[in-house]
Amino acid sequence: MINAIQAFGVIMKKKTVLILTIILIALVASAVLAGCNKSVTVTFELPVDASTGLDGKNIYTTITQDKDTQLEFPAKPISDIQGLEFDGWYDSAGNRVEELTLTKDVTLYGKWKKVEHTITYDLQGGGAMLPNEVNPSKYAAMDGVESFYSPVCTMNGYQFAGWYDKDGKQWTSVLPYTNIDLELIAEWQPVTYKISYYNASGLSVANDNPYTYNITQEVQFKDIAKKGYVFLGWHDSDEGGNKVESIAKGTTGDIKLYARWQIITYSISYDLNGGRYDGEVNNPTTYDVETEVIIEKPVRDNYTFTGWKDLVSGEVYYDSIKEITGDKQLVAQWTPTEYSLIFDLGEGGYYKEGESNPDSYNAFESVTFVNPVRDGYTFGGLKDYETGEIVTGIPEGESRERAFVAVWIEA
Repeated sequence: MINAIQAFGVIMKKKTVLILTIILIALVASAVLAGCNKSVTVTFELPVDASTGLDGKNIYTTITQDKDTQLEFPAKPISDIQGLEFDGWYDSAGNRVEELTLTKDVTLYGKWKKVEHTITYDLQGGGAMLPNEVNPSKYAAMDGVESFYSPVCTMNGYQFAGWYDKDGKQWTSVLPYTNIDLELIAEWQPVTYKISYYNASGLSVANDNPYTYNITQEVQFKDIAKKGYVFLGWHDSDEGGNKVESIAKGTTGDIKLYARWQIITYSISYDLNGGRYDGEVNNPTTYDVETEVIIEKPVRDNYTFTGWKDLVSGEVYYDSIKEITGDKQLVAQWTPTEYSLIFDLGEGGYYKEGESNPDSYNAFESVTFVNPVRDGYTFGGLKDYETGEIVTGIPEGESRERAFVAVWIEA
């Protein structure tokens, strides 16, 4: 009996060990199977603004994959802000993640970068950039370029005119959010130089020579004209120097030109035309435009001098010639001298309607007086104030001022 019980005990112990073993195996297998089928979660976050940092909290997407598999990245994000593009995914340490074997849950952080464009420069062999003035070879689209440096021109007679693209548009800066690559070409233009003219005032006609030129031009200078002068040409100095007739192509620099003149001397001849000079008179026989010529007036009995008439121009001058030109053939002009006549008709005296005596006469005419009338009186003649004679007129050849008074006899 005891043996039977002992044998039963042994059998039960073996069964218990077997059951425990089976349970343990089942638990291990279950754990192994559970470990093989575990998944991980990957969270993708983006910056909340346009910064390029990693401090974003904006969840882009979340995905779940099996553990120990290669991460399948979501579609590349696109920024709502112009000028930014996606730069990639980074871990919390700031390392760029381009591939990843998933062993645990993880968060990756997106990063933005500014879109950049290239800029190339073509100086066309005409200049060089200063060492401390270097233009950018690329630019961020959202920032643009505030300005460009100008190259130093190495071509004589030319200057920098600006940066242009192949379509002829000038670029002095690049506005923000300009999204193109640029090929900028340096444009060069001839320098404009001044031409200054001296001793050229008081011209007969305006100086129509050019006042500017550049290295590509050939200039031929024209003569100018000035009243009373002969033009001797343009010179490069006020005195002496060289005569300048043209500017050759390839010339540079401002130019000063001086007009040179020779004053013209004109002749004067005189015809007194019956007149004379009382005493010695030396009227000039030559003159020029800068000289005022004083001419003495001649005299002539019973004539009044009215001027000098130039037989060439027809102009009449009285006692001087000033600021005129040309040879002069002067002829004295005369008019008979007029002598005054004064008639005192007395109280109540008058002339009949339509009648009167002249108020002057000359030596080359005779005058017959008209008799005045007076109511209640008989006219007794005209008495000369100076001689007391009663006269009826003035004979030809008289040449003095005369005054007369009417004589009345009461009727």
